[in-house]
Amino acid sequence: MERRFEMLRAGIVAVIVASTLLLASVQAGSDSIFAGAAAPYALPAHLPLAVGRSIYGALDRIAPAPYVLDMLTAAALDAGDLTAARAAAMRIPDRQMREEYLARIDAARGDAARSFAENDAADDTDNVQRGIAALAVRDPQRAYVLEQHFAQRLAVERTHPDALAEAWFTLGVLATARAYTHPAQRSHWMPVSLEHYERAIALAPFEAKYLLSAANQAAAMGRLDVAQGYYLRCLQADPTAGDALAGLGLIAMQRGDRAAALEYLRRARERHAEASLLSQLERVLR
Repeated sequence: MERRFEMLRAGIVAVIVASTLLLASVQAGSDSIFAGAAAPYALPAHLPLAVGRSIYGALDRIAPAPYVLDMLTAAALDAGDLTAARAAAMRIPDRQMREEYLARIDAARGDAARSFAENDAADDTDNVQRGIAALAVRDPQRAYVLEQHFAQRLAVERTHPDALAEAWFTLGVLATARAYTHPAQRSHWMPVSLEHYERAIALAPFEAKYLLSAANQAAAMGRLDVAQGYYLRCLQADPTAGDALAGLGLIAMQRGDRAAALEYLRRARERHAEASLLSQLERVLR
């Protein structure tokens, strides 16, 4: 009997030791993967990334699990091994996590369109917008098409009104850019841009940047009454909006009311001395 108890106790000790070693290995692997986030003086900061990949690779062979695949994907991404990262990510059972990783991998490869599609599938609206903004620098036309697709999907789903408003605003910005980079098409893109801004305003009527952008666009098109209305609404949303005051001053000057323009100039300087339209108003008042 005593011998059986000794054997049982030895077995329990062996299990405890094995479990402790396993947990220590997992911790070491995690520490090495997240070494970049550790304080410089901490031990994890000095663990090679390869240690973590090796440990989690062994765990994946012995006892595959979602958290193991998560760590393997993260480690491969950090190491720049995009092939291994994609292979691990494709095995992650959670769809949203999988699509987010795949989007990051494609973004790292420079495949903006594919990254957009996978972020879109993962319902990651912030990453979609960041991806489109990055693409717009290289290919504004393609960015505009992708943003349209994104806005249409959000409009159908009706689950992200703020993201939809931002999508319409982004479309307005992209359309404005096309109006100025393609002068022959300006008569088309200027009203399209204003329409996009107005759709954003319909969803977020107190967002000052949407109101200001619509006002500036309407003013550039010579639609002074429309511009004035949006500048006044912008001031209601943000009383410190110096650009809105300066815009009203520019409208006053176009209508021949120099005294009103000077008053708007004074108020704009008080509210926001670095407003971008302020220098333009100062020039026309000289």
